[in-house]
Amino acid sequence: MRKTFITLQQKLREKLKVRGIPSDSEHIKENPSIRMKFLFWILVLLACSTVHCKRRVSRDEEAVSDPEKDAADLELAKTTATAFAADLMKVRTSEDIHDLTNWLSDNLIFQLCDNRLYKSHFVAFTTHALIEEEKFPVALTLEVDKAFTRGDGLSMIVKANGFVFEENDQLILDFQKDEDGKYKLAHGTILTCRYE
Repeated sequence: MRKTFITLQQKLREKLKVRGIPSDSEHIKENPSIRMKFLFWILVLLACSTVHCKRRVSRDEEAVSDPEKDAADLELAKTTATAFAADLMKVRTSEDIHDLTNWLSDNLIFQLCDNRLYKSHFVAFTTHALIEEEKFPVALTLEVDKAFTRGDGLSMIVKANGFVFEENDQLILDFQKDEDGKYKLAHGTILTCRYE
């Protein structure tokens, strides 16, 4: 810190010389406005160097990835996605929508191209599609491409096949862990919207 202060002081003295202002300490002591400017520039330079250092540290932290954590996140996402798809398709045979609603957060928002579906809409849409087995005979499969966890959240990019999806539709699914420790779908987005 002392080195930084001395370096800043030298830079400021050089700036004062360029402007034709004597930089000796007697002149600075005599003129309070110069002293205030001097302190202002020191504070500005210190603040800027601190912000720059923090940015560099945060970028370095982001760049470092932990292969073990990445593998664990991917495995957790695969398990969660497989169980979610299986329980969703159970509704077709059991006719009990609790197999679906147990997976959904109360604040669910599912972005279906230009439409935003909330929990009740998503349940109605999904249940209606499950009833129309002739129209959607193939069971849903979710293949996880990427996944990561942060706190109680589990986010994944998946390829959805079957059910209401075309081949390899891409989705983002964000699950949140509830009080019981079970992941519930909080947000979903379809990335491959096709407009006809």
